[in-house]
Amino acid sequence: LAAHTMGLGKSLSFLVALSSYLYKYPEKRAVVIAPLSMVQVWMDETYKWDGDGVIDNIVPYLLTSRMDDLAVQRTIRDWSRRGNLLIVGHDQFKKVCKDLPLSGETIVAVDEAHLLKSPSTQFYAVVKDLPTNRRVFLTGSPLQNHLTEYYAMIKLLAPGMLGSNLAEFNKLY
Repeated sequence: LAAHTMGLGKSLSFLVALSSYLYKYPEKRAVVIAPLSMVQVWMDETYKWDGDGVIDNIVPYLLTSRMDDLAVQRTIRDWSRRGNLLIVGHDQFKKVCKDLPLSGETIVAVDEAHLLKSPSTQFYAVVKDLPTNRRVFLTGSPLQNHLTEYYAMIKLLAPGMLGSNLAEFNKLY
């Protein structure tokens, strides 16, 4: 969980860590799930730092809600064959996650992860059901209203770390 204020480098930190990981494991894949307003920003970041040689081994693909079904399928196919980073919006991810070739080895990063504060949302359920435990959450506000929101996020990252259930968490914290 990378939780610090906007503009301090959460996305760059993730991209550099991913690049380092991909040097050792070049066959691995990653997905960044971001708010629609940030999807192009993530793509721009990969190009910005690639030009400087910082993350020159990342091959990004962009999946947007403006694409028709054929373009979505083509992008998914191309990413799984030649790319190693898929950047997709939160809502689009919920629509296509079943079509993505995700495995236990896939790294999934969620930008604005504080949206996972409630286990009753569809987005939470989708992230919870992913076949991987290789999850990275990025947020500027990990705690907005109540400590149980923090528990909900950590439960997706490291189940049991803050207690086996909400009652135990509330008792401990």
